[in-house]
Amino acid sequence: IVNSQCGTLFPFERGSDALASSEGIAENLVCLGDVLKKAGYKQTYMGGAELAFAKKGDFLAAHGFDITLGQEKWVERGIYPNKNQFGISDEKLFELSLEQLEYLQSSNSPWNLTLLTIGTHIPGYRYDSCLPYPNNEFPLVQALHCTDQLIGRWIDQLKEKGYLDNTILVITADHQ
Repeated sequence: IVNSQCGTLFPFERGSDALASSEGIAENLVCLGDVLKKAGYKQTYMGGAELAFAKKGDFLAAHGFDITLGQEKWVERGIYPNKNQFGISDEKLFELSLEQLEYLQSSNSPWNLTLLTIGTHIPGYRYDSCLPYPNNEFPLVQALHCTDQLIGRWIDQLKEKGYLDNTILVITADHQ
C-alpha cells in the first residue's frame, strides 16, 4: 500500500504491522492521499480484510482517506467473510464498490476510490461465478484467472454506468 500510495519501496523488516510502526516513516511521507485531500477529493478505501491488519486503516486515515471500509465495517453491516478466507470475497467487494461509486459520483466533488482485493493472496481464492482455468489445478493460477474475470466484469459495469467517461482507472499490485 505504501509503495503504490507513496511512490517508495517501504522497508518490511517489521512484518505485517510495518505500515504504522516504523518510527514515523509512513506518517512523514507525502502520499497520493495527501495530495488528493489537499486538492479537495473525497477518498474512500475499500478492502475485504481487516483494517487493523498491518495497521492499514490508521495509515490511510493519516493520509487523507475520509472513509475506510474493511472487514470490521462489513461485519457491522452483516456481511461476513467466506469460510477459510481472511476477508469478504472479491465478488462482494466489487459489488459494494459500485454502491460507493454511486455515492461518490453524486457528490459533485472529485473523488478517489481505492480497492484492495484478496483473491490472489496465497493460497489464492476462486469464486463460483468464475470459470475455471482449463487443465490446471493450482489454486493460485485459478485465483489469478478468477480475479482477471472479476476485474473484467467490474470494468464492463463501470463502462455501462458511464463512470469511466471522466475517471482514471489504475490497477496495480500491493506488494513490491
